[in-house]
Amino acid sequence: MSTNSLYLKNLLQILNENPDTWGTVLNVSGLQTLEDAIAGTGTVDVTSADAALDDTAGGPSELGPGSNPSQRFMIIDITGAPGTAKNVTVAPRSKVYLVANNTTGAQTITFKTTAGTGIAIPAGEAQWLWCDGTNILAASAAVATLATTATLAADSTLLAGTAATAFAQKAVANTFTAGQVTQRTVLVDAVGDLVPNLAVSNAFFHEMVQGENLAVPINATNGAQFSLVVEQGVGAPWSLTFQANTFLWDGGAPTLSTVAGDVDYFAFEYVTNVATTAKWIGSVIKGVA
Repeated sequence: MSTNSLYLKNLLQILNENPDTWGTVLNVSGLQTLEDAIAGTGTVDVTSADAALDDTAGGPSELGPGSNPSQRFMIIDITGAPGTAKNVTVAPRSKVYLVANNTTGAQTITFKTTAGTGIAIPAGEAQWLWCDGTNILAASAAVATLATTATLAADSTLLAGTAATAFAQKAVANTFTAGQVTQRTVLVDAVGDLVPNLAVSNAFFHEMVQGENLAVPINATNGAQFSLVVEQGVGAPWSLTFQANTFLWDGGAPTLSTVAGDVDYFAFEYVTNVATTAKWIGSVIKGVA
């Protein structure tokens, strides 16, 4: 009596079996199933429910779309519009798969064995998977299947579809053909100190509602610059002092304008190669409002 192969369940004929029809059996239940396992694509629709791929022995099963293309297929194309995440299940036998989640609606599809945890594949992505006889494991990271993404990934001269020559480079002199803007950030009081963080911004604003001290800025390198707009608030005048041995001024540290609503503009640059210790050189335009 004929039997089936261990992994693909191809029909294995015995001597003198199927006389005069041997060639047809070989073509349908042997050669065709091998082609399916090497290069075939089965389509499964998971719109309505989870799917269990067909594990029929012998001849090939339907290609799909439907709920049960054969698990022999190398490529499993998962389609449909499921409202929730779905599972596609195969029998636990050694095999390699290329599984594509081509569903709509941004639902994750988990490809798994009947008892295993499986691998979750995001919508719009495909992944090489393999079964170790117990569970489904990842043979590669999921990759986007969209043609535009694939084109960009293959062309290292592009970034997000834009030629690399259009991007600024840190070690090259750059000419900008459009205005560049740094978002001005509110500088918040920290127990009486204002501490500019140049990793956050180099443009700051603070409304004075109490006396403050401008402390040593953090994340500064030689040549770093920042500006500070200060407005006198309710209860003015409020004073702003400057951290000792940190700031240099022409003629000494300035005082703020005194009337509520007055605005003063400060600009600073960090210099490390001066005769004394590193300093911030400051300038001010007072009463700009």
